[in-house]
Amino acid sequence: MVTMLTAESAAAFDELTRTGKDKLLTSQKDYELGRIRFERHASFPAVEYIQAARARRLAMDAVAKSVRRC
Repeated sequence: MVTMLTAESAAAFDELTRTGKDKLLTSQKDYELGRIRFERHASFPAVEYIQAARARRLAMDAVAKSVRRC
């Protein structure tokens, strides 16, 4: 799930990161660490993303099943 969360975060801030405008965001504590993390995850393999999506689906199904029992 962390893979998907990080990829989604990287996608959300992609334009800001590529243009350098991410420096304008005011609530960043570890700016360089965040930038490196976004840049690294902006190009990880699609296979990993698909596998993470499948794992997320299984987790969602499991939670839905357990909630239905209540």
